[in-house]
Amino acid sequence: QILAKGYLKYTMEELGFQQISYIDKADEALRLIKEETFELVVCAYDLREEKEGYFLYEQLKSQKILPLTTAFVFISSDTTAEIVHSIVELQPDEFLAKPFSVKELDKRLSRVLVRKQALKDVYALMDKGDFEGALDELERFLTEPKNAEFFPLALRTKGELLLLCEHFEEAADFYQAIINVQDFTWAKLGLVRCYLQLDKDDEAEKLILRLAFQPDAMLSAYDLLAALQIKQQEFDDALESVTLASSISPRNVHRHKQAVDLSKITHDFPAQFDAARRVVKYAKHSIHDKPENYLNVARAGIDFAMTADAAETGKLVRQTQDFIRQMKEAFPKAEVDSELKVIDARLYYLEDETDKARMLLSQLQNADMSHENTEALMDRAKAFHEVGLQEHALAILDEVERRCVTDENQ
Repeated sequence: QILAKGYLKYTMEELGFQQISYIDKADEALRLIKEETFELVVCAYDLREEKEGYFLYEQLKSQKILPLTTAFVFISSDTTAEIVHSIVELQPDEFLAKPFSVKELDKRLSRVLVRKQALKDVYALMDKGDFEGALDELERFLTEPKNAEFFPLALRTKGELLLLCEHFEEAADFYQAIINVQDFTWAKLGLVRCYLQLDKDDEAEKLILRLAFQPDAMLSAYDLLAALQIKQQEFDDALESVTLASSISPRNVHRHKQAVDLSKITHDFPAQFDAARRVVKYAKHSIHDKPENYLNVARAGIDFAMTADAAETGKLVRQTQDFIRQMKEAFPKAEVDSELKVIDARLYYLEDETDKARMLLSQLQNADMSHENTEALMDRAKAFHEVGLQEHALAILDEVERRCVTDENQ
């Protein structure tokens, strides 16, 4: 690590970079990026202290901490398909595989920085959320012959801005015009997104199925296919599409959570348990790591066990108990006593100890529900229903329904 740090810093200095900050902890990098302005961030994929580089960049993007005017470059010695798909999905400005020469580093970094400088006015407006203004600035940029070498990037950015501005008809015409000139994958993906917004589902599906056979578009195609299938309420098919996408890029925690939700809708308990386990696995060392993940996989394990045979039930109970143990170790101060009582009660019920289950639940009969999320309330309703306390189960479901109605009206 020390040698790597020294070599990288020496190389950057040799290339003429100044005011270089070297950070080996993701949390510290996050703090520094929030406080200072950088032209370039070079991130090692395998940041093993605290959060790894993948989740650092994901957080920077999802929370809009890193401005578009700052270039972000990934470097990694791991070039397995899983890692590459995961990184490319986040769309960094550049990705370099180790080992690389100083000449190659210079070439790639220079190219990225020149692109950022060329479109800095557009990116600055996008950072402010002024997408219409950014679109106007980009149109001006595209009228200047001197910018010709940046037109491919500018055209792609124009398509993204048309979508952000919700100019879907214009965006569809734009993407089709691009495809008529050259068959760019990004243009075809953009056209699919337009079709989905314009309710041209048949056209969207035909194009998605063609894209699914292209290695550089397969992941996005499965995501778009899932979106179309959800729109059409084909939830079993959507679950299959999301599962396939997850197998290609398993570090995407949001996709695993989507698989959990779809499994609930389709009552596919094995799939729900598997997806919930993947959430726990890939959320570790990231902003997604939280007690709720462990509680959800325990709940999914119990739901699965309710429909399994005796031998499988015993195995699922042990796995559920192990996830609860992991949660207690990872989050010893988590305030989840009532959630754990419900889970313990359901485990007692699975082991035919209904009296013990009722005793635990009796402590929650008059408990305040306002601070608990919908997942916890649904689990509590199941527990009361299983031991025959129907009145309490129905009262909880009434609260869940009230919340859903409130959310719809907001």
